[in-house]
Amino acid sequence: MTSQVVANFEKRLAGLAEGASRESIQTLSLYVAFNRKKHGAALAAALSNVITNTAQTPGRKMLYLNVVHEVLISESPLQPGYQNDKKWDRQADLRSLLGENVVVDAVTSIRDCEGTTDATLDKVKSMIDMWEEIEAFGGPTIIAAARKALVSGKQKDAKAVAATATTTSEANAAHTTPPSAQSVPEAQGSGHEHNGEISPAAEEAAAEPSSAALALGPAAQVDPIAVESKAVPEAKDASSVEDKADTNGKDDAAVAQVLAEGSGGGEEDDKASAK
Repeated sequence: MTSQVVANFEKRLAGLAEGASRESIQTLSLYVAFNRKKHGAALAAALSNVITNTAQTPGRKMLYLNVVHEVLISESPLQPGYQNDKKWDRQADLRSLLGENVVVDAVTSIRDCEGTTDATLDKVKSMIDMWEEIEAFGGPTIIAAARKALVSGKQKDAKAVAATATTTSEANAAHTTPPSAQSVPEAQGSGHEHNGEISPAAEEAAAEPSSAALALGPAAQVDPIAVESKAVPEAKDASSVEDKADTNGKDDAAVAQVLAEGSGGGEEDDKASAK
């Protein structure tokens, strides 16, 4: 008998359109309430299965959660036509079954379903607020668990975003940070001198003709030996000029002395003539 009731219920759930009216959803919730005494646990298990396993989209999961929601608020003070707590209290066991076996897993399944939006999660939160207001489960335990299941998904998303941002910042910093002073050797002079001495590489570079000289051909290449040999005669010529200058200076001094002596002899001749 139970299997037949459950099979009939599952068939009705499968035939329920996502855009179904509230009246259609309430019809299924009344079916659950009517069969609660003998088949309440089996119907609760069927609801949990269709929400967490059968439904693959957020819309479909929310449709079945709405069936649960209508059962939970049925005959409550928030419903039109409420008279007293008698009918409300008669369904306390059914609400406990749904709270313990359906609600938390359903909230988690909707939260983790691909395509679930913040608007969908806001609808779930509104349901939880209403369950808390009417004390649907007779205590705060299930309400707290449902809220935690709803919020933990947002916390995971926030942590994932923060971790991604941190990784991106570290990667950007690795590309933009200049090398440390220890990683760059200090340049000494032109980079070819070490302790005041020219390195072999610098000597080879100085001995080799430049690329510009090679491009101009042999005429542009200067033979350092030839330049040195030319510099020696020029130095000798300069020494000759200096020697000549010294000789000329000596000759001028001799001429001046002769003139002075000649001038003195003339005065002596004049004195002799006068006598």
